[in-house]
Amino acid sequence: MKKFIYLLIAVAILSSLPVLYLTIRYALKQRAATYNFKRKLLGVVKGHKAIDIKYNSYYLAGEAGSSVYLASGTAIGHLLKVGPLLRDTVSIRLELNRQEVMLKGSYKAYVDSASFYLYNGLERSILKGRQVFGRQRCMG
Repeated sequence: MKKFIYLLIAVAILSSLPVLYLTIRYALKQRAATYNFKRKLLGVVKGHKAIDIKYNSYYLAGEAGSSVYLASGTAIGHLLKVGPLLRDTVSIRLELNRQEVMLKGSYKAYVDSASFYLYNGLERSILKGRQVFGRQRCMG
């Protein structure tokens, strides 16, 4: 009877070794896949000034001069120009050349001082536009 218990304990220990080995190997592989990257989240950002834009699909597209440009993630070619004191906003609609715009993927806007860019990572295309008399024209 004692022999059987010792044999049972030995089998349990020996059968748990491969599971332990595979678990350690998996953990090391996951660690290597993240390149030891650790995300450090800071506390909640305290709001200083805010503006209600009614939609949550806007992202920061860039800045030019004293204005900040927000682009809509759902509407291609729609920008929102926000003034320096967050009081005045101007809605800007981009005139897009439909032959240049691909239908696959989504476009992201980037605003630089005199130009704006629409880029699509899926189709690998970048469209460049410039401001013309208050309107925005996409050149392609």
